[in-house]
Amino acid sequence: MSHSTIRAWMTSIPPTVSPKENVRRARVLLHTTKALELLVIDHGQLVGMLNERDIWHHCPTSTLVMDDQQVNDLLEQFRVGAV
Repeated sequence: MSHSTIRAWMTSIPPTVSPKENVRRARVLLHTTKALELLVIDHGQLVGMLNERDIWHHCPTSTLVMDDQQVNDLLEQFRVGAV
């Protein structure tokens, strides 16, 4: 594989989120950047990665019967660091 091919797949500035950020904002960032995962950065250090599956894995099952606004309100209460 040539370097130009690898470079085409790399992201120079990957999307990041703080562990103190709410999960709703992280989810919006995932969707707007079309990233599969966000890097979780705390004080300049990589402390984890977050993806859509992680978010839903840590949410209560009651979100299945909620409308979009209720889900968004709930996600605002959770912090990325808790996921």
